[in-house]
Order: sequence, then structure tokens, then C-alpha cells
Amino acid sequence: MTGRLFPVSATELPLVAGGDGVYLHATDGTRYLDGSSGAVAANLGHGDLRIAEVLAEQARTVAFAHRTHFRSRPAVELAELVGEHAPGGLCRSIFSSSGSEANELALRLALAYSAARGHAGRVDFVSRTLSYHGSTLGALSLTGQARRRAGVEPLLHGFPRLHAGDPFDPSIEELRAELAGLDPQRVAAVVTEPVGGASSGALVPPPRYYEVLRSWCDEHDVLWIADEVMCGFGRTGRWFATEYWNAVPDLLVFGKGISGGYGPLAGVVATEPVTEAVLAERGYVSFGHTYTNTPLTAAVGVAVIREMERRGLVAHADEMGRKLEAGLRSLAERHRIVWQCRGLGLLRALELGDVQAGQPWPSKLQLTQRLLAAARDVGLLLYPAVQGARNGAGDGVLVAPPLIISPAELAELIEKLDMALSRVDREHSADRPGR
Repeated sequence: MTGRLFPVSATELPLVAGGDGVYLHATDGTRYLDGSSGAVAANLGHGDLRIAEVLAEQARTVAFAHRTHFRSRPAVELAELVGEHAPGGLCRSIFSSSGSEANELALRLALAYSAARGHAGRVDFVSRTLSYHGSTLGALSLTGQARRRAGVEPLLHGFPRLHAGDPFDPSIEELRAELAGLDPQRVAAVVTEPVGGASSGALVPPPRYYEVLRSWCDEHDVLWIADEVMCGFGRTGRWFATEYWNAVPDLLVFGKGISGGYGPLAGVVATEPVTEAVLAERGYVSFGHTYTNTPLTAAVGVAVIREMERRGLVAHADEMGRKLEAGLRSLAERHRIVWQCRGLGLLRALELGDVQAGQPWPSKLQLTQRLLAAARDVGLLLYPAVQGARNGAGDGVLVAPPLIISPAELAELIEKLDMALSRVDREHSADRPGR
């Protein structure tokens, strides 16, 4: 019997034939502008020959060497580069294959830190109601979005959540009150996405949010873990999104953009105090995964960071992000289907809703799926976001093109998105509340 892939979509997806720059090509000849960098991972776009050459050369040299047998030059160099660009005193890294794995490693490091500090009873991790931290069971336990936890709830931990009231408007006063209600003697760490991803539609916390959180964590010897799997490595117009606040996390989790989409690579970088506590007992970290610190993807990570430096892509993402914001706000003014637009840099989102009625569209209308389909029909790829997080409403899309996008390509993206929004607005105007 011939083997087959499990389907991942209700519709038959096209076969990808290749890619160049911000475009992907299907075998039927259709060209798509990658308006979301896949799952916000392909920061360098597609078909970058410099990265391909590094990948091939490292594969010829040594593709795999287990972390308990060898160190490798690419992993050592990558750790040095992460330390150069990470904020504050973040300096010691460990690498994995995916953001889910990296978040699991961060949990293990936080537990080891608590135990080393004499707080073995601190086994809770506080996260936010609107959050997604991965699909493994520990990372999924951190995840607040109910839709992503559905079907596996019996296997998950019931960790505390922040912003249970209005998670889309997390005020400083609410944060202070909820932190005051926690028992810090049970909390190992607070885990947040500095800028939200698909779970919240690029939600940006208010000014001084992380300064307040940092202060509470310091007061109670609780770690702050910043999950920058999606928003790190230049995506928001800074090397890391936490740079928008005057606060440095104890552990920073990264992924996606560190490999530019050219290999499965993620990791955690820790501050010196965390490192010293974790290493105090035996001098090394015993946990990891098969591909932890593996040479092949570490070499890709080094090449991607060097390319970002060479091309000034972080500053470019900041500049193009401002242009993207202006374009999306223009679309929001012209299309009643768009309720909100938000984000930082080249991590942006449109949330669909009825401006005049002052409410989001119910998810049952499936307008996000309609918009994704309409965009695909005009040659634009987007990524679903929010997914009914406002009590069954609040759907939208992420708009997060590769960091290499040019002004002309960005104008093309806005034009195609305008066409897709016009089609959905026109075809489904009868679905609007109150009509």
C-alpha cells in the first residue's frame, strides 16, 4: 500500500515547486507573495543562495554530532552571536529544534533555578489568557487559548493565568492586581510573549507593562521567561521585542527567525545569575533533545545572523514596518470588515469586526478563512490569528512578510490584500450584525 501524508487542511493544498525572495511558486505555475513568512519564520525569504551554500558545506563537513560527545564550532559561534544581540545580561544559550522544545527547556531551567535557590515547591508557571507557547504538553500547558488546548486538556497542567478579565486590554492596574493575587511561593516563572502572535493577533502590551512585571519578579525571586519564538530576531524592528521596554527577562526563548526558515532551530538564552544557579550543583545541564546544539542547523543560524547584519535587516524591518502599518491603517479605513490593526515592525495583524457596530465578527461566520482563501486567489499568503478568543468572536490574520521585502513588494502586498478584503466584504455583506 502506498503511504500518504495526513491532511492538514480541509482543501487540497497546491504542491510547492520553489521560491525566490518574498515569493513562492506552485507546480501549476501560480506565484504567491508570502505575506506571513510562512508561520512567521521565513525572515530571509526563499531561495537565498548564501544560506543554501552554508547548509550544503556544513552537511559535507559534519551534519550531526551529539551534544554529549562533542561541542561544535557552529554552536559555539551561534551562542556568541546570540549573546551579542540579546538584551541586557542574557549570555548563555542552549539550542533545540523548535519553539515548543525551547519553551520546554526554559521550564526545566526555571525549575532547576528554583531548586538551586531552595524553592523546590515552586512548580507553577504563570502565563496569559491570550497566549500560545507550543504544541508539546508543557508548552501547551502554558498556552492560554482554549482552542489550542482542546482535546488534550486531561494531559495538561492547570497553571494560573493573567488578564482573565479583558485579555485584549491588559491594563497596568489589572496586571498589578493579578500579580498581587498570586502566591509567589508556588511560582517558578511568569511566561509571556512580549508581542503576541497568532493567539492574540500581534497584541502589544501598554507602556511600562514589563517594567511592572520585572519589578514583581525581582521582589519575589520569580523568573520572567520571554517567549520570543515569533517576535524575536528582527521581526519587530528590533533584534528582540523586549527592547521596546526597559526590562530584561531572565530567560529568553527564540526560534523561527533565527534560521530564517532554512532549518529547524530554536533555543533559550539565560542571564548569568540563572546560569550560575543552574550550573552550581554539577557544572552542566543534563537535559536536552536529540538535535540540541547540532552543528547543521547551528551553522544555518550563524549564516542567517551574519546575513541580517550585512544587509541591515533589523533597521529595514523597522522602516518597512512603519510603511506596512500605514498601509494597513489605510485598508482599515476603507473596509468595514476590518475592526482593528495592531503590531510592531513587520509583525502586524488585522482583526475582523464591524466598526459601526463596535464589535468583532462572530467566528462562526468564518470570515478569516474566507479572507485567507480570497487572498490566496489573488496570489497572497497570510496566516490565521486570534481564532475566536473574544468569547467566540475576534478572528483575524497576521501580516508578517519576510524582512527582506522591498517598498515595491510591500505595495504589491497591500494591493492584493485590498482586493481580498473587497471580495470578502462584498460577498458577505449580508452577514453583518444588524442587517
